[in-house]
Amino acid sequence: MKKTCLLFFVFITGTANLFAQGAKNNASKCFDNLKPAGMTAAKTTTATGERLIALVAHSHNGNSFYINDSSTYSYSGTRGRAYSNVQPGYSAVYYKFDESHYYVYDTLTGLYTNNIKYSQTFNSSDNITTKLTQNWAGTWENNMITRLFYDTNNNVILDRTESWNTGTAAWDSLDKTFYTYDASNNVVTRTYEYWDGVSWVNASSNLYTYNSSNQLTSNTYELWNSWSGIWDSTDKYVYRYDAMLNLEFILSGNFATGSWIATSRDSNVYDGMNNQIATYGQSWNATTGAWDNTARTLYSGFVAHQPQIVSNANIDTASASFINTYQILNAYDTANMITDQSSKEWRSATSAWESTFGDFAGHWYYEAYATGVTNVTSNADVAIITYPNPSGGQFSVQTATLSKSYSIVVCDILGKIIANLPLKSAGVTSVDLGNITSGLYTYKIVSATGELSGRGKLIVQK
Repeated sequence: MKKTCLLFFVFITGTANLFAQGAKNNASKCFDNLKPAGMTAAKTTTATGERLIALVAHSHNGNSFYINDSSTYSYSGTRGRAYSNVQPGYSAVYYKFDESHYYVYDTLTGLYTNNIKYSQTFNSSDNITTKLTQNWAGTWENNMITRLFYDTNNNVILDRTESWNTGTAAWDSLDKTFYTYDASNNVVTRTYEYWDGVSWVNASSNLYTYNSSNQLTSNTYELWNSWSGIWDSTDKYVYRYDAMLNLEFILSGNFATGSWIATSRDSNVYDGMNNQIATYGQSWNATTGAWDNTARTLYSGFVAHQPQIVSNANIDTASASFINTYQILNAYDTANMITDQSSKEWRSATSAWESTFGDFAGHWYYEAYATGVTNVTSNADVAIITYPNPSGGQFSVQTATLSKSYSIVVCDILGKIIANLPLKSAGVTSVDLGNITSGLYTYKIVSATGELSGRGKLIVQK
């Protein structure tokens, strides 16, 4: 498997808004057939979370790590929530910020120098409308801008990128991408076009399908054939899940012979807590009619389903055994947010993991902020506090002494119930939502007789 500098996933700006409000009315299903508990006035609390304010990157020069570059982030109001790329199948995490600065470290002066500035603007629904990139040349100079457009469900339907023309002091069209969605707000088509200086030209497209749990099941990649004037399928990825809805494997293949042939596969293994403990890269052996292992990644030391240790190995064809290659170490804070990451190489001479030339390290810094998510409790008997919020899918519910039995029911934005757990009669109840995707969820506190005694929202960010 190719070595990847994971720390750079954090500060790339994306286009999706996982907290789309278009499906919020469907969430009322989660509250159907419930009777309000006519006891006391409502109690309202505002959830808090952590948002990224700085990331410092280090590189290894063969002797030690040295500062390489850094990024800072500034926000207004309740911004700072994480969201995923609008393109299905990509797990990178992005942030809603007002401005971000990327600095390069000068080892001679020991000072950071300006390099790139990213600015984002928002509409009244807090959707990103423009993403501006500027380069430093004594002053900030325009480089590129992406403009985003949304449907009534707050789904991105078009992002258009333009480059700055210094000669005309105007923006020139570069490319644009169109998205369409199904009734569950899943992306079903993605079409990419580029500007050739005269007109827009079709380039590529993706077709997506999903299962009843709204999980991606296939991604077909197509290229535009200008001679025939049709789309030609070139590659396809098929996704399969186990009974716990964990991603079991991804099949990759192409249409070289006119029909789709799977050529490689990534197979995932999970433990009893739905932690992903291994991934095996495999290739199809037409001679034996079986999948041959080519690479392996092992995950261990989990914090809210996030691994502290990621160890990679490639197969040695001669011995048919795995040979260690590199390792990534992660550390998290009490809110399950990553704070440190570093890489090491396997040294066969010492049979140990060691940092060496080319390895990297990253350090994340956060600030507490009010997320704008409000928890409402309508029954003093069930005065509740949910924390942390946002979380990685694991949170706690703190209650006073209860006079009767209550449960917490968690639903997704479509109203589908994903957890229903009894609350302890007093104290703290731990809730683990398992391997669910990042996004906005609702919860309700309901008695055994069906009384709705509290409700609120949960943000899951991984």
